[in-house]
Amino acid sequence: MYGIVDIQQPVQPLPQAGQMRSANLSSFSPYIASLGGNPQGLLDKFGIQRDGLESQDLLVDCQPFVELFEYCAERFNQPLFGVSLAERQTVEVYGAVAAYCRSALDVKHALKGLVNYLPTVHSYESQLELVECGGIAELRWCEKSPMGENSQSGLQGLMLNLKLLKELAGDAFKPSYINLPHVPYHRCVEPLRQHLGCSVRLSHDRACIGFATRWLTQPVASRNQTVYKVLGGYFASLQSLQQPNLVSDVTHFIKTNMEKGEASIECCAERLGVSSRTLQMRLAEQGRCFSSMLDQQRQTLAQLALKNGNISIAEVADSLGYAERTSFGRAFKRWTGVTPQMYRKQFI
Repeated sequence: MYGIVDIQQPVQPLPQAGQMRSANLSSFSPYIASLGGNPQGLLDKFGIQRDGLESQDLLVDCQPFVELFEYCAERFNQPLFGVSLAERQTVEVYGAVAAYCRSALDVKHALKGLVNYLPTVHSYESQLELVECGGIAELRWCEKSPMGENSQSGLQGLMLNLKLLKELAGDAFKPSYINLPHVPYHRCVEPLRQHLGCSVRLSHDRACIGFATRWLTQPVASRNQTVYKVLGGYFASLQSLQQPNLVSDVTHFIKTNMEKGEASIECCAERLGVSSRTLQMRLAEQGRCFSSMLDQQRQTLAQLALKNGNISIAEVADSLGYAERTSFGRAFKRWTGVTPQMYRKQFI
């Protein structure tokens, strides 16, 4: 017997910093199999849980997902890997947000819903914007956190957004152009232009789909005022629950920037749009200190890495942002009371 669901509370866990719904990996396994690959082996290689990948409820870390797609593009010689995967998927990847967009009165209201609620429901890292200027509208997107080389996940997002636009506006919809950041997309422009049959340009600052503003007033064929209001109210209540989590954001920043040597409080404050002093004060209000958080992350990751006998101690030091192995050794002994070599011997 089914119980009554309180739609003021989340019926799914909400994504936090560095997370997304596993629906982005739907159709991955059959696609890899069609290329002659071993999908289960690849998922294991990048530490991605195999169970429930088709479920909207499962949350996965973005970083291994991004790295998996880049690896597959190289491994199978598929420069448009993200495009090909998205063509095997539907906009149901976006879950209830897709249903909300379909219920909107017109394309403009639908895209505003996508911009407002995709980060809340689907991926915390998604950052979208709808801009109108001079008869042209642009649906723009980027990621809140740096993910390194991520052209393939970006291409997947491009194709899913194109699919959604065509579904909302009708089969006659055609983009005027597509903009992609020069890095890392410079190798994808020509094959993508040939594949899509429209102008694909390199931009310094954004990825976007450009189209005539007249499409924004196009009525959505599946519009439904009741569904639109109910889902809109539910998503708005979720946004109030998903307040920015400063500690989670700072922890994610440290993890993703440590190896590059950019995990300083100055860089973190700039990324979060505040001054270093303000960041220190806000962390102090929660009983935290940036240097202690950095130290704790280094200790945790160092202990995990040293249990892996295939990684040298010098490589572990590099991955944690230490310029010299001796500095890492002193820090590790301060954390644990033993040297990295002595700690590793316990697990060999």
